Amino acid sequence: EHGGAILALRRGPEGARFPLGKVTITGGAVAALGEASQHAIEFLARHVRGDWGENGQMDQIGLSADEQRRGWEATDDPGKINKWNVLNQTDRVMSEYQTARGTRLWVITCIDRGGSTTVLLPEEY
Repeated sequence: EHGGAILALRRGPEGARFPLGKVTITGGAVAALGEASQHAIEFLARHVRGDWGENGQMDQIGLSADEQRRGWEATDDPGKINKWNVLNQTDRVMSEYQTARGTRLWVITCIDRGGSTTVLLPEEY
């Protein structure tokens, strides 16, 4: 109804830490990417490799013993929650980026059950 696209990837980006599954790009994200002359794969590749933009980089995020044991119940830091979820292959991973034109863009993957990913603007959530 509001535009959008489904992106079919023949294989996941090299170095992927979790499956993207079916990738949906909302109408607002398609427009923002078009205005910035960027492709969604640029952000999807960063996301799936553990570069979560404003939410940090997986390899640079440490988890305390309590956070390792309890996950999201022990922290409200989105990077730590992402890392715990990737390590345990459960729930979801959320990244936040800016396009070359400064538009905020979210990438969210539900990693349990093989994954499904949505690229969207925050106001489309």
